[in-house]
Amino acid sequence: MRDKAFAMRLSGTAAGAIMLILAAGWPVEAAGDTAAHDLAEKFAQEAAKGDAQAPRRVENEKRKADEHLRKAKEDWRKVEEAEMLARARAEAEQRRVEMLQAREEAERTDQQRKAEEERRLAEIRKAEEEARAAEALRQAETLQRAQEERGLAEAEARRKAEQEARVAEELRQAEAARRADEMRLQAEAQHKAEAERLAAGQRAEEIARATQARRTAEEHEQRARLEAEREAEAQRLAERLQSARQARAVRTAGGGSAANAEGTAEQGSPTVTGSARHQLTSEGPPRDEPEEFARHVTVLLLMQPGDRGIRRNNKSADPVLCSYHDCYVSNGPDHAASLLPARKALGFLRTWGRRAGACNNSLGCVFRGVDLARLDRLVMPVDMRVVRHDRREMREIMATSKCHLERGRLACTDTIHSDDYMMWIVPESLAVKAGADALERALADGLPTGQTALAPSRTF
Repeated sequence: MRDKAFAMRLSGTAAGAIMLILAAGWPVEAAGDTAAHDLAEKFAQEAAKGDAQAPRRVENEKRKADEHLRKAKEDWRKVEEAEMLARARAEAEQRRVEMLQAREEAERTDQQRKAEEERRLAEIRKAEEEARAAEALRQAETLQRAQEERGLAEAEARRKAEQEARVAEELRQAEAARRADEMRLQAEAQHKAEAERLAAGQRAEEIARATQARRTAEEHEQRARLEAEREAEAQRLAERLQSARQARAVRTAGGGSAANAEGTAEQGSPTVTGSARHQLTSEGPPRDEPEEFARHVTVLLLMQPGDRGIRRNNKSADPVLCSYHDCYVSNGPDHAASLLPARKALGFLRTWGRRAGACNNSLGCVFRGVDLARLDRLVMPVDMRVVRHDRREMREIMATSKCHLERGRLACTDTIHSDDYMMWIVPESLAVKAGADALERALADGLPTGQTALAPSRTF
């Protein structure tokens, strides 16, 4: 406050202005500085004297005051830094002391915890020792009681054993007497049972012989009935064949060359002998016989399943190709079919044996190397069943189907249609050229036809 009043008295002079500036910009922290106060007093005295060199001295003093003020500020800054460093060191020291105290406190706490744990462990060990001692005492008491009870039980057991021995002796004697009675009764029962068994065995043997005789008679009767049915069917076929031959003879009676050719065919048919297994070759029909009257052909047969007997549930077939005397049994699309006598092909052994060969359980069948002359050009598909075979409609083959190969596929027209089967009559030379795959593919396609006309044939 005294500095401000002094500055106001000097406000009319230049020194007063300088002092006012210094007083306004002087830091609050330097208010107590004695050197600055003395300097201001000196400036005031010089101003009062009114010296002519006052401005220069004022300027010099101002520079000295500024330098002194700068040094004072620097000293003050160093003092503050020293104080701050001292405070920081004091705080660090305090933190170190606090950390040491905390560590000592933690160590004391850890020691107390360890002591507490050791105390608890000691108590636990003591409790365990006491429990073991109690358990040992209890086991000793239990053992002692068990020994006492065992001694009592042994005594009781000896008493019971003696009593049971006496009872057992009495029972043994009674059992011996009873066993003697039972052996006597058993011997008598065995003699009686042996007699009854012999009588029953004789009766069983008589019943078995009678049953076997009845079964044998029934089998003979059934076989005879089946043979009679087959003979009757064969007789009917023979009559139909005779009628067909007579009709054919009437048709050919007026034509000499045709009659001679037919007579030649009729005479040539019975002369075929041997195993009747035609071997496949690449040869076509005989040169003196037209293609439409080829003798060796391949028959592609596609049957509809029957609806009687085993076919009611099994919608399949076991097809063979027959005429009156003979039947062809297929060996697959790449082997010639086997020619067998009809009685053998449809007989009892074949029915319960190999049946339809390669065409077992199949609606479609390929018959390779079929000799139409051997069959008198009469073909009849037969579905082999168990008791009575399913004979389908018989046809007389007058010409082969019109067939050709197109991109590996066999196509034929003039398909033979019936109510329950379809057939292609393929010349054997074309079947050899087509191959087994094309024949099977034609059956798989269902024997499609390009025309609706039937192949020349006659129904019997």
